[in-house]
Amino acid sequence: MLLKRQLTVLAALMIAAVMCAAATVQSFQRREAADNILPAVEEKYTSYETAAYILKEQDGYVAVFSSNANNLLEVTSIPVSSLRQADRALLQNGIAAGSRQELLTLLEDFNS
Repeated sequence: MLLKRQLTVLAALMIAAVMCAAATVQSFQRREAADNILPAVEEKYTSYETAAYILKEQDGYVAVFSSNANNLLEVTSIPVSSLRQADRALLQNGIAAGSRQELLTLLEDFNS
């Protein structure tokens, strides 16, 4: 009787472990799929006419350019390789920031 109970508990634990493993695999697959989809970008991040700053890639890092003269202001310590694929794709065209606050928010998002 004790052996039967132990086998039942063991079977239940094995089923739970398999279900956890399957859920983990599905979670990774969903995350990978989400990383490969370009997000719908708000117009404010692609509207270069009203932008104060433009974020682009410079030598493998996220860089800040002034939008009016397209001068390089700063190369950050954020490696482009650490960003999601969608963010890397957006950086190729440049991401517009209309204000210093928007710029800081974008950089904080990239750095997290």
